Amino acid sequence: MNGKRVDKGPVLEVWLLLTAAIAYLLAASAVKASLPFNDLADFWVPTARLILEGRPQEIYSVRLDIFGHLFPNSYPPLFFFLLAPFVAIADALNFSYRGLSSFGASIV
Repeated sequence: MNGKRVDKGPVLEVWLLLTAAIAYLLAASAVKASLPFNDLADFWVPTARLILEGRPQEIYSVRLDIFGHLFPNSYPPLFFFLLAPFVAIADALNFSYRGLSSFGASIV
């Protein structure tokens, strides 16, 4: 008052940043609830397991139903041959994610 301008710059900027971050998290949570899948558990691990079971010719039979559309596995086969030993190790150590023993469950 008295003609002085109070500088609220940093406080206001932090408040706006936190408000935007919370809004983003709420929006992302709302969308994520409708997308209950991820590449690791739904494509990569089942495909690597086919290789471990001795059925590498079936790696492109893995499909995921997303909102009524079937999405095929479109990753290159070399990727799954490199991933398979890690899936085998994770299975041996009994890591679990959504009922699947899967490598990387702790980071998904």
